[in-house]
Amino acid sequence: MKKRLFIMLLICSGAVSAETVSLNTADSAPYSTMDSTGFYDVLLEDVFSRLGLGVHINHYPSERSIQWADEGHDDGEFARISGLSDTFDNLLEVREPLVSFQFVAVKRAEDSFRINGWEDLKNLRIGFLNGWKIYEMQLGSYPEVTRYDNVESMVNVLLAGRVDVILYSELRMNNYIRKNKVEGIEIIHPPLTVRTMHLYLHEDHAALVDKVNEQLREIKSSGLYEEYYKKYLMQ
Repeated sequence: MKKRLFIMLLICSGAVSAETVSLNTADSAPYSTMDSTGFYDVLLEDVFSRLGLGVHINHYPSERSIQWADEGHDDGEFARISGLSDTFDNLLEVREPLVSFQFVAVKRAEDSFRINGWEDLKNLRIGFLNGWKIYEMQLGSYPEVTRYDNVESMVNVLLAGRVDVILYSELRMNNYIRKNKVEGIEIIHPPLTVRTMHLYLHEDHAALVDKVNEQLREIKSSGLYEEYYKKYLMQ
């Protein structure tokens, strides 16, 4: 199987020499951008540069992003909820979180209903992005669920009244609303859930998992993580 990560482990010294780690993501601004200036992009570039590695980030639809990483076409995938190694057998979770996500429901501003938890969604028409595993797991038995390929389509069907709510992350929704000057929709509070989000690496690179975990912790303890968070996520 062709791999895009060229790693040489120097057993005697314990050092790592390599070229580039190929990572997949379905994330968008402000977390990851096509020009690699998002929060995750900058954070992961720092993490892997400390290990002597470059990073190449591929932007794919959510389902393809994680499937291709699991199949070994690329070296890893981010950012996903914890526990997906049980479903994707070839992916190893880096336990130190990249960030926490607020997973929210979004409705038309004119609608007056409230949502305080997953059960309140059961009788609504729901839309979310294909490949978002947390929603697939939570809503698997709900009767009216539609998956969409992109956020633009999802927002448009909400505005048209063809679904009652769409499900997304709060920061990404706010970014989309601001960037596209969307009116007539609003995020419902409180969030449906708050979960930590993680990097996963293909099992071929198991030797990197603890090293990446250690560097993430070091960046957090040094104060750099807080700087990145404020600069890229709190604008």
